[in-house]
Amino acid sequence: MHTIRLLQSCEQIFKTGLLNIRVENRDELLDIKAGNWPYEAVMQKAEDLIQSIEHYHAVSTLPDFPDVEKTTKILIEIRENLYH
Repeated sequence: MHTIRLLQSCEQIFKTGLLNIRVENRDELLDIKAGNWPYEAVMQKAEDLIQSIEHYHAVSTLPDFPDVEKTTKILIEIRENLYH
């Protein structure tokens, strides 16, 4: 289940540039976690997601590397707001 969830998150980031924490397929993920999916079906879903990720990665407009200065500044602001 966790592998599928991570692959779906990766696909979403490359596809939309965003990450939604709440998923629309919660029941499906819990069903996988409970062992109600055959191993082959889970592996096929993973392979399909990997192919989709490769496609969206190839056409993504996301930068190759994060803006470390910008993310550090945001982290500092969050911590300052949290502790003050």
